[in-house]
Amino acid sequence: MFVKDFAKTAIIYNNEEISYKKLIVEITRYSELYTIDKGAMVGIFAENRPEWIYAFFSVWYNGGTNVAIDFMASPEEISYIIDDCTPQLIFTSAENKPALTNAISLSKHKPKILVFEEMVFSDVIKKEEVKNDDNDVAVIIYTSGTTGNPKGVMLTHKNLLTNIVGINALNIMNSADIFAVILPFHHIYPLTGTVLFPFWLGVTIVIVEKLSSDVILSTFQKYKMTILFGIPRLYNLFHKAIMDKINSKGITRLFFALCKLIRNKKFSRIIFGKVHKLFGGKIRYFLTGGSKVKDQVMEDFGVLGFSMTEGYGLSETSPLNTANNTHSVFRKGSIGKPLCNVEVKIVDDEIVVKGDHVMVGYYNKQTETEAVIKDGWFYTGDEGYIDNDGYIFITGRKKELLVLENGKKVNPEEIENKIMELNPDLIKEIGVFAKDDKIFALILPNIDELKKMNIVNIFETMKWQVLDQYNKMARDFKKIFNFKIVTDELPKTRIGKLKRFAFSQIFTQDEKKEVKHEIDLDFEEYSLIKNYLAHAVKKEVYPESHIELDLGLDSIEKVEFISFLEHSFGITVTTEDIASHPLVKEIALYMQEKKTKIEAEETGWDKILENIETVKIKSKPFFSFLTKFFLWLPFKVYYRLKVKGLNTMPKPPYIITPNHQSFVDAFLINAGLKNRFLKDTFFLANEKHFKHKVGRFITNSSNIITVNINTNLKMSLQKIALVLKNNKNVVIFPEGARTRDGNLMEFKKTFAILAKVLNVP
Repeated sequence: MFVKDFAKTAIIYNNEEISYKKLIVEITRYSELYTIDKGAMVGIFAENRPEWIYAFFSVWYNGGTNVAIDFMASPEEISYIIDDCTPQLIFTSAENKPALTNAISLSKHKPKILVFEEMVFSDVIKKEEVKNDDNDVAVIIYTSGTTGNPKGVMLTHKNLLTNIVGINALNIMNSADIFAVILPFHHIYPLTGTVLFPFWLGVTIVIVEKLSSDVILSTFQKYKMTILFGIPRLYNLFHKAIMDKINSKGITRLFFALCKLIRNKKFSRIIFGKVHKLFGGKIRYFLTGGSKVKDQVMEDFGVLGFSMTEGYGLSETSPLNTANNTHSVFRKGSIGKPLCNVEVKIVDDEIVVKGDHVMVGYYNKQTETEAVIKDGWFYTGDEGYIDNDGYIFITGRKKELLVLENGKKVNPEEIENKIMELNPDLIKEIGVFAKDDKIFALILPNIDELKKMNIVNIFETMKWQVLDQYNKMARDFKKIFNFKIVTDELPKTRIGKLKRFAFSQIFTQDEKKEVKHEIDLDFEEYSLIKNYLAHAVKKEVYPESHIELDLGLDSIEKVEFISFLEHSFGITVTTEDIASHPLVKEIALYMQEKKTKIEAEETGWDKILENIETVKIKSKPFFSFLTKFFLWLPFKVYYRLKVKGLNTMPKPPYIITPNHQSFVDAFLINAGLKNRFLKDTFFLANEKHFKHKVGRFITNSSNIITVNINTNLKMSLQKIALVLKNNKNVVIFPEGARTRDGNLMEFKKTFAILAKVLNVP
């Protein structure tokens, strides 16, 4: 039998300690429950629990092949797997039985179901273990399907044992370790790393019952675990929480900088002892795989005194091929060096590997197998290179490269990582894909951070502060052409890889999701607000609806909404109030608490543009004249500036609405207007350009009205209205920003509303 009696605890689960002796007994008891043909398929469809392990090893005991099925997969995916490999029976839990039954109803093949909680065992063990050959298929792991339907990866007993031996040779784990089990067993990384390898080595594993930070950390503290197998997503969460805490105080920032300078793990463990205690104080290694961990995350954990080892593997290679940060093997940004029994080389920029750990093929897919296994070498699909010291670097996923019609190849991960680096606080996730020979993106904003920053207009923020900042530095063929804001996490495999093939459909589909909505709140403020919004946006409105992300209110519509709230509930409402209460139920509860009256009152732009100021607007054309004096001649010579039609200008007030292609556009208009027009002409400008001292001096000595769409758009509109009412002119760029490609962008509503309400040309 694969499992031996090491005379110690094998599994800890739900406060129960299961010895290696009991583990062996349970495996044999499970083997008595069923009879199968040699090599027959047996599925396991369940959450992590000891019974999953008993069932798995009982299949080997009976000479069968395990099929590990993702218990979080859709009914269609499960049905596909069942029909593909036709298992004789499937183990499941009571919790997952309904989902399995549903999937089987969609399948042609009808396997028998064994439910853990319903099993009846015999006290007598009669069966003898069936001997398995090294080349017998031990397990079929269905790939997570980043590019479509999953493929069944056939791994033999020899494949798995070869990888176990290679992992052991890294000499970073020993039988005294206690492994934390967080990742689901149905994927090869946790199956090999947290089931097969530890039981071969004689390690104790602790199965964490709930995947919440509190439960994970409390389990660490209780059982003093020494090894954690995780994925980058998990370590990113730990890293952010820890670094936010460190960066919140000057003294901790100083200590962190000191540890970074000294680079001594023992010293760091003393300085950041509290952080280590969070993880039980005994952690020796954080092990990460599944996708590339950020260099900064690995580096910062090292500064804190933790050791983090990154592995590179695939389902097809049992899984591990290389490891980075193991004793003397480390190079920043690399995936390390091959295991002792693995060969790696580069063929046409692609990483290919060879060894007894490579699968025998994809089940029922000979053509696909021949496409990736050539002359004993497995073609990983990852592009990369090997440096002069033997360290391997991944540069992109060959299958995921976006190939444009002009032949240019774009690595989507490179773009995603760059944008995340530029905006670590504003966005949670970004997914890049190609559509119509252009680059598009899906963005999941960080709503909590946007709340803290009082950002109301999420779409405009994503467009200009996130994507435009990236596009400015990107080559033309790598620029983001268009994007969509999403409210749910991007589709991923269970170990965190993006399912990029699904992005285009998400981009084009309407946000109509089959979800159970909250029950409407039973008070008048909510009813008034719901009715107003439903009429304004022509959509269904629910308590949990987000004002912008779900209902789509733009900046102008938010001004209208704020005016409705102020007139209906008798209070002053700011954009900060909306930012702090972005859900319909939150606004309703806020109105219920703060209101001085309650009476639905229709509001139009004539009321919104009423201004409490009665003083006349005074022109301050000094800077305008000064700028014109210095720039008129250079513009005349360099740009060949010509002005026509000034004699046709109407009497003030009027709105000038030019297109916007360059940062000098406003200066060109300023230089082209005659002084008699210029002295009474005001320019609308983005507040962010005038926050510094020089900027404030310019606004105080010129006809400039600054706008911030996240804080004072209503006030800015009222200022513009007041300017126009005082027979002054206003220059408004209707696109709201400079075009990046020379084409006109969509016009904002501001100038049209002002012109219509105030009857101004």
